[in-house]
Amino acid sequence: MVLWLGSKAAGRAYSLESFTFTASKAKADGLFYNTVRSVGGGGSFGTLLETTFKDYGRRLENLSWIVYMVGLIILITVFLSNPFTSPGDTLFFLSLMAIPLMAGFTVGTLSRGKETFFQYKKAPNDIARFLKAKLLQSIFVAVPIIAVIISVFTLFAPNITVMPLLANIVLGSLRTMSSILFLFGLSLLIPVFSEGTRERTFGIMIYLQAAIFTTIGFEIGLPKIGLNFRSMIPGIDPFIGSLGDHMLQTSIFALMGIVFTYLGTKKLNQIE
Repeated sequence: MVLWLGSKAAGRAYSLESFTFTASKAKADGLFYNTVRSVGGGGSFGTLLETTFKDYGRRLENLSWIVYMVGLIILITVFLSNPFTSPGDTLFFLSLMAIPLMAGFTVGTLSRGKETFFQYKKAPNDIARFLKAKLLQSIFVAVPIIAVIISVFTLFAPNITVMPLLANIVLGSLRTMSSILFLFGLSLLIPVFSEGTRERTFGIMIYLQAAIFTTIGFEIGLPKIGLNFRSMIPGIDPFIGSLGDHMLQTSIFALMGIVFTYLGTKKLNQIE
């Protein structure tokens, strides 16, 4: 069944029959792209954000990676994790694996080839606008997917109520945004300009390993140096303490992302 569906999708994407080119017509932008343009404030930046979304969404490679990541996250959560006994367990496990994976593959690499990059570099302030559009595009793609995944798996925790569910969704979304900012800044410091899938995938793997090992390092290292709410406040509720630890790590990721993005932007502006 999967093989049949894949062959049909490949036939539609890569058909070389003559009518494919003569009959294709550009349709008017739908509600989604109009909304994206409005979120970008309309005008030239709204159009740039819309174009970035179109370029990302119309590439079969990107859509395949998203489907692959969602499937992998579900398999890892179902078969490799213990049954969740509390909402905090769900947030902890998905923050450790699912969020870095999804963030890494939605951020991807900086651009496909240096030609695209230098097109923006020639115009005043267009590098900053291009980077801002790429960052927003990654956030708008990854955050809703992670929010849905976290909400579904949180519902499997026993005796779940509305407030822990909402807390997991909000904190998971914030961790996703901070992870994207961290990986985005890393992709600017170590840019990969390539049209080749192998080189782009290799670059993404480097960013993914950095995100996953940094997360594991925070989980192990911060409690050892006393930066742990359950250690600093012994009587705190375990769920509240885990939320505080999660927010601390999220803040560190965001701070590192801001620093990396600033340094990476300066580095890109110096490229000739």
